[in-house]
Amino acid sequence: MAFTTRISNSSPNSTHPPSVEAMLANFLTKGQSRVPTIEEIEQWGVLYKHGNIRDNILLIGRDYVVKKSTTDMHERLLMEIENLRFVAGNTTIPIPEVVDILKKPDSDITYMVMKRIPGRTLGEAWASLTEDDRTEITTTLRGYMDQMRALVPPEPTYFGGVNGGPLPKDMFCLVSNGKINFHSIPVWAPEPEYIVPEHRPWRYNGPFHSEVEYNEALHIRCIEWKNSARYALRKMCEANFQGHRSVFTHGDLQRKNIMVTRISDLDRKQGDNKWKVTLIDWEGSGWYPEYWDFCFASQTAWKLDYSEYLEKFLDPYYKILPMFIIVFQQIGHYIPDFYDING
Repeated sequence: MAFTTRISNSSPNSTHPPSVEAMLANFLTKGQSRVPTIEEIEQWGVLYKHGNIRDNILLIGRDYVVKKSTTDMHERLLMEIENLRFVAGNTTIPIPEVVDILKKPDSDITYMVMKRIPGRTLGEAWASLTEDDRTEITTTLRGYMDQMRALVPPEPTYFGGVNGGPLPKDMFCLVSNGKINFHSIPVWAPEPEYIVPEHRPWRYNGPFHSEVEYNEALHIRCIEWKNSARYALRKMCEANFQGHRSVFTHGDLQRKNIMVTRISDLDRKQGDNKWKVTLIDWEGSGWYPEYWDFCFASQTAWKLDYSEYLEKFLDPYYKILPMFIIVFQQIGHYIPDFYDING
């Protein structure tokens, strides 16, 4: 596991993650093989390409994978580190192991260096898996979800980041320079006055302290995009998105974010699982309404037989799934064929 220090639930009163330098002291893993230098990363890093994955993932030999952060991605990287720390301190879920954080001098570039996880993504392995393999993997995932859902939020109706900051998902992000590009990482900054009038003391990317505030933020995003259906959308949100628990959520359980590693017969004891399952890409994690993981994964997998397996490890929310997809479409975040077939 990446981090060994157990932590308690973060208070929703803090507003920003700590600096890279502060993170380094907390998250550096000791006793590992030599970590690549910035020069080695930039010289030898191989860009990882898979479907619609962003161009900020580098592979360094067989041992390391590096996530590159620039100015517009910096806070998201720090949030992912905070999320990894939270998961490591409060669950037994296998996650990426952070071994170093490298800040390039005189630049806005930061590298998060992680141990490379052997195996393939679930999307890459899916077609070759037997029904028994799929059942074992989804049963393991069900156990992970049970652990996550057992965690207690800072407040019963708190929806936000683990560090008391905003929800990290792109649909809650703010406009940067008057534009938003959902292929890139959002920038969190003070909202324009018309977005948050005085009677709304919360940021529209959170944290929120009720589902009413959360729903209003979705509506404001539709206003921001000057959507003509915003009145109907408000009413549909009010009618459908209510009475849901706040649960700790991965945020993006596409198959590309689930690594599966076959355990050899020589390394397995009788009765042990054949597959090790590791969840990666925790940058969008936080405290969301309980339907989020199922609905988000469903709307990226609706053309795939993987959708039939989602309810084996995620509680289904079919009644509100159509509304969830409509909101994504209206905000401009979701394009039906955007997600890769191996996602």
